[in-house]
Amino acid sequence: MDEIVLELGGAPGTISADAVHDSLGDLLTIAKEASNVTGSTAGTWTIERLAIGSAVMAIANPAAAGVPAFIEHGLAALREKSEIPLGWTIRMVKATRKLSRLPGHRGVTRADMTVLETKHALDVDIANATDQALRTTDVALGTVMGKIDVWTSRDRRTSGMTLTDGSTIQVTWPDQLEDWVKQHLDRSVQAFGTIERNAAGQRIKIHLEDVVLAEDAPQRVVPVSEVVGIYADVFKDYTLSDVMGTIRQ
Repeated sequence: MDEIVLELGGAPGTISADAVHDSLGDLLTIAKEASNVTGSTAGTWTIERLAIGSAVMAIANPAAAGVPAFIEHGLAALREKSEIPLGWTIRMVKATRKLSRLPGHRGVTRADMTVLETKHALDVDIANATDQALRTTDVALGTVMGKIDVWTSRDRRTSGMTLTDGSTIQVTWPDQLEDWVKQHLDRSVQAFGTIERNAAGQRIKIHLEDVVLAEDAPQRVVPVSEVVGIYADVFKDYTLSDVMGTIRQ
């Protein structure tokens, strides 16, 4: 059984209990969100090891076999690029950011996560990468296709959506759409609204203005402005007359 181990370094008697409590919560958020995304929702995440001095917390779930590899791949990706790892939810990235900000606070001198025998330092580089991945740099109206499949609403209307390309996006909606969203979880939908993107161009959040089932979505007419010059580099010497002549034949 593969453990996911979080270790907080610090001198004995200096790491605050709150830091350990909050860190275990963040670790469980990462594991449970990964379970939802990978479809490994069976079983229970249990404490396998706890140690004091440097605080060591190890959790495992034998029914979630694919989760450790999913988390390990994402941590490695964050080390390489300041982007949301493929398939990771916004909550996973936020929890990782919280853990990577711990060193230097509340008695914690370092934070490491070990998955599949690979140790990942949750340090300033990961903190900066997650900051950039979550920072909105562009806002525009747009449409996305996917499934609203992670219900996380408590005191506000927010959830997660898995898009058709495998990426995820945070979703919020107005009062009048709440019942519709609840009734159509795990259904393929087309959602329209204000979309926020990060510097890498990844969609990180959409505030719904309208949403319909995918099978009921109207066919979109592509404006000419979007296709003008699309083959300009391939057919450099072709003119409109050449193309129309070919079509008429």
